[in-house]
Amino acid sequence: MADSTVDLFKFVTIRATQTTAPADPSVIRDPRLGPPAPEGETPEVDADAANYAGSAAARAVYDLVKELGADAHTAPQVIEANRAVAQRILSRGPVETGTGLPHVDATTAALDEVSPASSADDLGAAITGRWPFPDEPATSWQAYVDRPPGAAGADRPSLEADQGSLFDRLYLALVAKRDRAVSLEELIRGLRLLNLLRALHGSSAPEPADVAGLLAANPAVHRLITALVGYYRPFNPIRPVGIGDLLVVKQFLCRYEPGEVAHIENVLPDESKLRRHRSLHRTDDLVSVVEDEVSLTERELSTSQRFELKSETESTIQNDLSAEISGQVSGRYGVVEYSANAGVSYSTSRRDSRRGANNFAKDVVDRSLSRIQTSVREERTTRRLSETEELNRHQLANSTGRNIAGIYRWVDKVYRAQVYNYGKRLMFEFVIPEPAAFVLSVFDHERQQTERPDIPQRPVKPDLDISQISAATVDTYGRIYNLSGLDPEPPFEQTITQAIGLGGLEDQAASAHERLFDIPAGYAAVEATIDGRWDGQSKNEHGAGVSIGGKTEFQSDPPQGRIHMDFATRTPTFDPPLIGSVAAVVFVYRVRAFAFSVALKVRRTPQRLREWQLSVYESIMDAYDEAYSEYVSALGEYESQLQGYRISQGVLIRGRNPRINQEVIRTELRKSCLSMIALQFDADGSDDVVFDAMRSRKEFLPVESVITTETETVTTTTPSPGTTVTVTTTSTKKEPSTVRTAIDVPAIDVPEAVDDGRTVQFLEQAFEWQQLNYVLYPYFWGRIPGKWYDAQRYYDEVDPLYAKFLQAGAARVLVSVRPGFEAAVQHYLSTREPWNGGPVPDIDDPLYLAVHAELRDQQDDLNNATPYGDAWTVVVPTPIVWLQPDGVLPEFDCGAAPGVAHSMTGFWTGTAHQATLSTLASDQQEWTDWPSAARWDVPVPDWATEADVTFTLNPGVVDGDVWGELRADLGGIVTGPSMFDVNYEADVGGHPEQAVMIVGASVEIPAALRGEVVPVRLQGRMLDPPEHPGRLEANRGCHVSGQVHFKRHPLP
Repeated sequence: MADSTVDLFKFVTIRATQTTAPADPSVIRDPRLGPPAPEGETPEVDADAANYAGSAAARAVYDLVKELGADAHTAPQVIEANRAVAQRILSRGPVETGTGLPHVDATTAALDEVSPASSADDLGAAITGRWPFPDEPATSWQAYVDRPPGAAGADRPSLEADQGSLFDRLYLALVAKRDRAVSLEELIRGLRLLNLLRALHGSSAPEPADVAGLLAANPAVHRLITALVGYYRPFNPIRPVGIGDLLVVKQFLCRYEPGEVAHIENVLPDESKLRRHRSLHRTDDLVSVVEDEVSLTERELSTSQRFELKSETESTIQNDLSAEISGQVSGRYGVVEYSANAGVSYSTSRRDSRRGANNFAKDVVDRSLSRIQTSVREERTTRRLSETEELNRHQLANSTGRNIAGIYRWVDKVYRAQVYNYGKRLMFEFVIPEPAAFVLSVFDHERQQTERPDIPQRPVKPDLDISQISAATVDTYGRIYNLSGLDPEPPFEQTITQAIGLGGLEDQAASAHERLFDIPAGYAAVEATIDGRWDGQSKNEHGAGVSIGGKTEFQSDPPQGRIHMDFATRTPTFDPPLIGSVAAVVFVYRVRAFAFSVALKVRRTPQRLREWQLSVYESIMDAYDEAYSEYVSALGEYESQLQGYRISQGVLIRGRNPRINQEVIRTELRKSCLSMIALQFDADGSDDVVFDAMRSRKEFLPVESVITTETETVTTTTPSPGTTVTVTTTSTKKEPSTVRTAIDVPAIDVPEAVDDGRTVQFLEQAFEWQQLNYVLYPYFWGRIPGKWYDAQRYYDEVDPLYAKFLQAGAARVLVSVRPGFEAAVQHYLSTREPWNGGPVPDIDDPLYLAVHAELRDQQDDLNNATPYGDAWTVVVPTPIVWLQPDGVLPEFDCGAAPGVAHSMTGFWTGTAHQATLSTLASDQQEWTDWPSAARWDVPVPDWATEADVTFTLNPGVVDGDVWGELRADLGGIVTGPSMFDVNYEADVGGHPEQAVMIVGASVEIPAALRGEVVPVRLQGRMLDPPEHPGRLEANRGCHVSGQVHFKRHPLP
């Protein structure tokens, strides 16, 4: 018996969704546990509890999962919850990895002495010889198998009770394995022995072929035990489509063949056609910058003063009983003249009159003459000359004296297609949206850029209403035309403030002071704000006022006894508004000092806004005219380049090698599948595994340099009294030097690389990426309207398959799991932990994949594959044109349809859904129509001479293995048979096992069927019923899809 640890997860992952039945002795089951919930469903925990009541260990695990896994939603939480369950199990006591059954251990040794090819009798004899109890009927191993649990004493154990004990220990050991290394070998060997005893004591002895399976039987463990918390909340809820034969269609390029006529070039006698294209690109830039600066300043200062004092006094006293106080202010614009008069008279008739006049003049002439002339001249010349000339010459000349014709024909690619069977595989199926999206955004864009000239973009003509131009207009069109010199919109309002103040007026009874406001052009003053204060000469009467724009604001009659006065804020308005220069005059009387502030609010005029809008409009239109002129020039250059491109098509190799394109297609589909499986590279990047093990480190590189040192030596000598000579000597020293410069060098983060490599290696090895099966769906399954328009650009792609990939709106992809990795993949989908939660396998591990094996799988995609059915021919049209060696129009063997063009093709497709049960019984050895729904009426083109027929269907296999043949009947013309051979997995318990079958062959179309509508149906029959007792059922959910590719042959 083999001594290696088997894969415990194999049958769990493959058949966990089916109702199990103990019919297959190579699968060891625990009959005490109920079936698990269907894949993809999250069972109600309490409703599922009854499934584990038969096993105390399973129920204990179930209760812990319910307790510790309730809040585990993310992959890290699931992993932590699983570890917590394992630690809780270990905390209850040691986990037993031995059987604890001496009679089982003693008898197990007998299996090591038996060859896997031994017969059932040899096995029975070896077990009898090792059985530790006396060989009596009551204590024989046969009685041990038959004895129900609890029907005997301690010296008479039963197989059923021992099997339950071993399964309980296995459950706890499997859970504990989440936290520490645990050996399962003894428990597995014990369960195999009990399974073998039950099989040997059955109604019929096992066949030699079954003995090997019994010796390598695998325990089937409930998914709750293997996935734990992941059983309820898997990391990724996707599930495989099932297990079946991996059938892959391989295409082999046979040849290229001329197809239909694409173009005929006719040349008359002595006629010559010459197409010449010359493209010259020349760039000559000359930049010269010259700067001159001259500064001239003159300054001369002279001052003269004249002072005259003229005083005259007259005094009159009169005593009257009356008093008069009067004040008069007058003003004139331009030369300002103000006067203030005050008189007091008393009843005593005493009059006091005083007159005074002072004349003061000061002339100041300030003239500065300072001539500073600075000349800065910078001249920079840059000259770039780039010249490229391309000359294309294409000439057709006829000097033969007769008409000649050049016939261009489309080229078709002829493939041989063959279905290959790789055996049973666990498979996943995905529908990928827009599979070429990344290629179109990057690689294909660059390819298109280098293949033909860019079409210049026509500038957008501004749609402007002058009256609506605003700051937003400047911002928008400034960015469109790269305008940096546009004036901003003038502000609606501004404030201009002047301060007017003076002191030392103790000797002046009244005075006036003026300030001028220069209102900006395009603005008008609408309001003034006046504030101020003054100090009177005494506590007697004093006052002040401001006059501006015809409005006067005056304040006097202060309260008695106050010297310091505040001028109440005044805000006169102007209607009509003031423009130009405006004078503000402050007049005071009996004031020794004052300080006033006058703020003038100016508002933009409609004329100013209109001027700015016109200026902006002209700048934008000038920029558009310049851009449009450049566009016209670029368009002419584009047309010239495009003409040369078209003429040179005869020698230009377009596109890429189709094999490279195939690699691109498979790589992109592979990336998309990994997004579906690992939730990596998808739209939600928050849960991605970041592969960043390549970091950087600082290193220092020596950089050679030169250090220049200048030394000045000053020498002073006195050759004669009163004479001093100073000599300055400068010496230069250059020394080589090495400077260490820091650079970033790529470096591997080793712990991160080990962790990343564990995931990368698993996802690369767990799936057979070289066997990707895919079907491309049309562009209209992509985004509207972007994908719809983009798809039309690729009809002229040289590689037709690559063109379909670029145009595809969706792709259906079938991915198979590498044999032996089924359990590890399901474990990854549950927990996001690769390699069943352990490290990368070593060389002795069954999951270890040698480097040479991985390389061969990548490079030899037919390794371990066998042909399935007949090969057929596929003709694929291409946009490549071929010039026929002569000018003779091709003739074809058109049969009953003269004049029909060569190599015509047409397709018919159909689908049938089986609504009622249709059975192909095991004893049906004659051809019969099956499934019953697989019937169509198909029109045959009147030019068709051959047809490739392909049908696929997915029936169910029931009650045993099936072996038989399927074929298609096309109006009485039957195809060659396509064989099927499905090994029924007995653990499905009477439920159908899904299978995928393909019928494919080529048939000749006789003349009698051309142009007719003929019935097409599928037929089947069974082979070798005694050895293959199963049957095929087509019921609801079974659908048949077919395609008939009609072709015109033979090819010339």
